Amino acid sequence: MWAGVLCFFVALIGQCFCNVVNDIADFKSGADQVERKGFERIVASGIVSLKIARRAAILLAIFTALTGALVVFLSGNLWLLLLGLFVLLGAYAYSAGPFPLAYNSLGEVAVFIFYGLVATMGTYYVATSMITRNIFLLGAAMGLASVNILLINNYRDAESDRKVGKKTIAVRFGEDLLPQLYTTNILLILLCIIPYYNWLTLLLIIPFFIFEMRLSKDMKREKGNALNRVLAKTAKGVLILAISLILILLAHHLIFFK
Repeated sequence: MWAGVLCFFVALIGQCFCNVVNDIADFKSGADQVERKGFERIVASGIVSLKIARRAAILLAIFTALTGALVVFLSGNLWLLLLGLFVLLGAYAYSAGPFPLAYNSLGEVAVFIFYGLVATMGTYYVATSMITRNIFLLGAAMGLASVNILLINNYRDAESDRKVGKKTIAVRFGEDLLPQLYTTNILLILLCIIPYYNWLTLLLIIPFFIFEMRLSKDMKREKGNALNRVLAKTAKGVLILAISLILILLAHHLIFFK
């Protein structure tokens, strides 16, 4: 039980590590200094110096590793050490290193894998010592929802990213593709929960679907800083989906398999 709970803290600290590394990388590349339209960044805004940010990244990496090691100890699954190393390398490689994923059109792939599949399936495995097809689909659903946050971010920043050579999907294939991908992801999420389809599932997922489809329309209509509102609501949509999936799972097992 406690190993599963600790997975939350591994994900939380790892997320902080990834964000700090991303802030450092974007500051050094100039991505946060060219016509910045997004939310304030700690290094580019001067809130934190580059030196302190680097120290923070190192400390966060250490804390992530130590918390992950505790998960391994409590679960008794030594191979999780490899998964933990994979997560740390992924968080670093997202925006740093010789081939930063976010700068080479692979940011969305990384988010899908780490924020969806790894986070969901990894936690489930720690708690149950098994992986199922259904948990893969639920992880995919969470990954797709998380990808939509990045799609809006890259859609908003396409012009400035282009100027600093950050080759996101929006830069490489054009901004018009991203609203289409956003809508496609929403529909794919609905497909991911097919194993749980029944009248109650539809009732629980409808609010998320309506919420996201409205945001899809807003994404096509808004430009520049106005997209920050859509981005924030999309992040809330991930939480709505997570809560919806929890309720769906509870209903699926308590009502239909009691």
